[in-house]
This record gives sequence, C-alpha cells and structure tokens, in this order.
Amino acid sequence: MYPVLLELGGFTLHTYGVIVAVAILVAVWIAEREATRSGFAPDTVGRLAVPVVVAGLAGGRLAHVLGWERELLWANPLAILAVWRG
Repeated sequence: MYPVLLELGGFTLHTYGVIVAVAILVAVWIAEREATRSGFAPDTVGRLAVPVVVAGLAGGRLAHVLGWERELLWANPLAILAVWRG
C-alpha cells in the first residue's frame, strides 16, 4: 500500500485519510438510505453525522492513548490531541 497518495508543494494526501473520509461518506449515505426506508427523516442523519463522527474519532483516540500511550497523560497531556500519532 502507498502511505502517501499525492504530494503537491507542502500538501500531502495520505492514503489512510482518504480511506477514512470515504468510509465516513459511505456510512452517512447508507444511514440516510436506511432512514428513508425505515420511515425516519433522512435530514436527522445529516444533522447527527458530524457530532457522531467527531465523538467516534475522539473516542478512538482516547482508547488508543489509554491502551498504548498511557504515559502521555502525565508527560505531555496536549500530545493526546496529536491524532496523526495513532
């Protein structure tokens, strides 16, 4: 797999970021289709998509830090926000 898809000047497009973005878009699209099929308002999915994605990414980062980089909690708490580290 190619870790970097594209480099233009100072901009680098990473494969992992593209895969995550596509997965989020597909998940929201499927959720809207299922909401319509089930009789729910599809605009509800759109309103909830951003907070749910942010909460999922934050929870994933927190789980990573607690499971594998616990020393960050005491040594450098702001490094918890460095999502590019894992």
